[in-house]
Formats: sequence, structure tokens, C-alpha cells
Amino acid sequence: MFWRVGLLLIVVLSADVSVAQSKKVALKGAHKASVVKAVDDPDWLRERLDKIRTLYDLPDLGAVVVKHGRVVASSAVGVRKYGTNIKVTPNDPFHLGSITKVMTASLVGMMIDDGVLSWDTTMEEMFPELVSSMQSGYRKVTVLQLLSHTGGFPYGPSKPIDQITAEGRDAVERRYGYVKASIVDPLGYEPGKGEMYSGGGIVVMSFIERKVGKSYEQLMHERLFNPLGMTTAGIADHMASEGKVDAPWGHRQENGKTIPREPDHHSPVNGRQPVGGVFVSMPDMGKYLAFQLSGARGRGELLKPETFKRLQTSAPGTGFGPGWIVGRTGEVEGPALIHNGSIGIHVATCWVVPNEDFAIAAGTNAAGEPRADEALDTVMKFLILQTHRRLAEGAVDRKSSGKRPVKANPVPPRADVWLDSLKPVEATVGYGKFEVGTRDGGSPLMINGDRFEHGLGVHASSTVSYTLKPEYKKFVGRVGPDDRASWRSSIVAQVWLDGLLIQSSPLLRAGDPPWNFEIAIPAALPGGTSPRTLRLVVTDGGDGINSDSADWVDAGFVVKRK
Repeated sequence: MFWRVGLLLIVVLSADVSVAQSKKVALKGAHKASVVKAVDDPDWLRERLDKIRTLYDLPDLGAVVVKHGRVVASSAVGVRKYGTNIKVTPNDPFHLGSITKVMTASLVGMMIDDGVLSWDTTMEEMFPELVSSMQSGYRKVTVLQLLSHTGGFPYGPSKPIDQITAEGRDAVERRYGYVKASIVDPLGYEPGKGEMYSGGGIVVMSFIERKVGKSYEQLMHERLFNPLGMTTAGIADHMASEGKVDAPWGHRQENGKTIPREPDHHSPVNGRQPVGGVFVSMPDMGKYLAFQLSGARGRGELLKPETFKRLQTSAPGTGFGPGWIVGRTGEVEGPALIHNGSIGIHVATCWVVPNEDFAIAAGTNAAGEPRADEALDTVMKFLILQTHRRLAEGAVDRKSSGKRPVKANPVPPRADVWLDSLKPVEATVGYGKFEVGTRDGGSPLMINGDRFEHGLGVHASSTVSYTLKPEYKKFVGRVGPDDRASWRSSIVAQVWLDGLLIQSSPLLRAGDPPWNFEIAIPAALPGGTSPRTLRLVVTDGGDGINSDSADWVDAGFVVKRK
């Protein structure tokens, strides 16, 4: 899951992304819903989330959008437990999994600002009592290397985590046990000379909590959650009470089935919370993202400017920062701060985009098959589109569409013969490959949130041609940018008979509804010849072919009735 970093094509950087320079702690137990002021739950977001949730057969789905330092939209749809009608609420939590690492790094930054340790503090300085049993290569590994996955640590020690858990009386002891078990294992590589996704945050927090006399869980509430007003945040593997559906349950997806996992609060906490234990509602997740976004733009609180800069900069030679992945994608301008997370029964993802002053997150209470990841990818694409189209225009209220008006035209009748059942006589695309029935090797054809069973996947500039038969009465079809296309996508679709342009769509952009064609096939064209070839063309809309993936859907021929 971790390397499926949403929207997929991410180039990791060694880069600085800066654009300018207590609640009661419960180590075990259920999420207790807090009364918080609701943020806008707009129709455009809620309705799209429910479409995506239904399409991918997920129990719940939530998302949040932060723009200009504030939460501008948040929604949650679906049910807490698959197979029930107990609906999620706006304040229900989503489990963040490894996104916790980003929050843990924020807490470490606060401890550094307090003088408890520094980025250069070494393992032998943190644990002098363990030096004699420590592999020599670990002794000079620094806090920065531990949090940036460049310290040579494997993901976990060879000693079974259940054994470490059984030997500790509480989470604090178990984290210390994790340290002792890890330091006797061989290094994965020379520190600072490679990268390996690891649990280094557990090591750093074990030192901090023993140094300051407070547990990780207590510090997270006192120093991060409470100051930011994240009243729904908690730390546990399960969010609901045992035997109750008072919060979302986790679900495991296996063999096409979605299986609820009943909350278990009897098993001992295993101590790995600093790398995967936080849950929080989408509105409160937005508060944390706003905190990170403000820090990147030189307006941060709770941390010094130089600490924000360090947290949001990747280590030399890698894309990992202390918590964040720092990467570039064609979806946004400049670098983005990115992280995903899953504990196997929940999955979540988030982006912070400093140069464009927005942040987004999405989550669901199911994991295990690609469909949960694909659903979140689809949500994030949609949110990025909205930040550039709807939200850029200030249309964040419930009713405003925020779109250029595209005059709707009638949906055509159903085809008798689908194009995807016929062999084209010509199929050329400007990028990638011509696809039939799916996109990207198996993903469904989707336009404006709707999935289509029949159709063709193309990329501008493209031409697909079919031989006409005497029984074909009409060509019918719909066309538009595929939902996986970038927000920059713009196309014009054309239908030709032989060399004659019959009809053209208006300029269609990502997020527009599909344009509909219903074209009668004449017995003769001007000049008296019978039409022999149908040609479907997609142009780049006049601005180049970048991201111009398009779908011809529900496309085919209506035949003459005898």
C-alpha cells in the first residue's frame, strides 16, 4: 500500500517544499464521538463520494479539502459496518495507518524545539545503556536518519512482535523492547547510503517518552491534538467498542468479499502506535493538514520555521523526509508532501501542496484488495480537479457547480451493436495505447463519476475507424475526459463519415459530463456516394495533448428494424 502513493506517477525529490521562509489518554478503548462545529458538507463532494463508494463496494468513504489555511469541504458517506444500515457521521474517525508517521515526526520536532534532543542525536546518545549489545553500525545513526528511513533499519526486528508485546507491561515498555530487539539485528545497509521504509519513529519516541516521563499517547494529545482542536483524534488499532457499532469497524477485503473485523480491546497494545496508530475524523484531519500547509508557507504555529522546513525536506539522495514523502507529479505545481497508510483493515491517503496552497485527504474503513486503493486514487483525482476548478472560483457552497456551463444534450438510445465488439480498421492514439472496455490494463471507463461497461479508451490526438454496414441506422455514443485524466485535460470529439465532418462536441474538460452523439447514417453523402467508414476523432482542444485521456462510452450502432 505504501508505495501506491495515489495518482501513481510520483517522482521523489531531494527538495525543500517551503515556499516561504488534554484530553484523557486511553491506550485501549473506543473512539468517543466529540461534538465539533461541522464544516461544509457540500452536495458536490458527498454525492461524488457516494458514487465512488458504491462503485468500489466499500463500507464508508470520507474526504476533506483544505484551501488557504482552512477546511472548506469535508464529507463522509456509507456505513460503519458492512451489511448494516448504521450510517457514518461527519465526525466519525478514519484510521490513518502509516500517516501517523507524519504526525509523530511533528511531535519529535516539538521535542527538538524544546531541547530534548536534536536531529543529530545518535542512537548511542539516546540509549547509552544498550551500546554494548548494539550492532556497531547503529551507534551513529541519527534521529533524522531514523525518521527519514535512511538509518539502515529494517521495517521491524526479527524477534516476533507478539513476543516483544508479551514481555512488556505497557506500551512504553514494549517500545523499549522494540528498540532492544532491533539493535541486535544486522543493518539493512550502511546508514545514510540507502533507504528502507522502517519503524524508526518507534525508536525515537521510546527515547523521548523515557526522557520526559510521559507516554507517546499522552504527548500526542497534549502537544498536537489538543492545541490543534483535533477533538476526535485517538490512538488505537480499533475505533469502536467491542460488540458495538459506535464507530466504524475495519474490514478485510478478500476474494471479492468485504469481511467486518470485530474490535478487539483485550489484546495488549503492541507498542507500534508511533508508526501506525492514529485515527481522526476528516474535519480534524483537515486541521492537521492546515497546520502543515501553514508551516510550509511560513505561517506555522507550534513549531519553529526551521523545524517545519526540516520536516518538509527530504533527506539527501532520497524522497523521504522526516515523516513525509516529498515528490513531484504532473497533477500539481511544484513538490507535494504525500503519505498513505493502512493497517490492513483501513486505508487513507493525504497530500499537502504548498505552492498551490491546498491539501486533501481521503480514507475508507476497508483494505486488502486493489479496489480500496483505486477508490482513493479516484477520490484524490476528483479533489485535485475541484481545487483547480470549483474551489478556485470560490464555488464551495452546496449548490454552485463551479463549472463552465456545458449545455446538456439528450442521452442517446442504447446501441444494438457495441463498438467494443467490433474490430476497428484504424486505431491510433497520441499517447499510450488504444484500449477496449477498460483503461490502464483493467480499470473501468469512468466519466464524471459514472462507470461504463462498454466503450473505448483513447488519448488525443486519436482516430478510430469502423467499416459501416448497410443495416446500421445510427451511430450513438458518449464521450469525455476519463476521470483518471489530470484536471488539465481538454478535448474536442468529432464524428466523421468518410471525409465529411458530421458533428463536433464543444470543448470538454476534466469533470464535465459526457457529450452525447446520436447521428443518423444517411443512405448517401453529398455527391451521391454511400458512406463506408465511421471515423471517431479526439483532438487536444488546442492546448497540446498533455493528460488528454478520453473515453468513447456506450458507443455503437443502432440497426434497422425489419
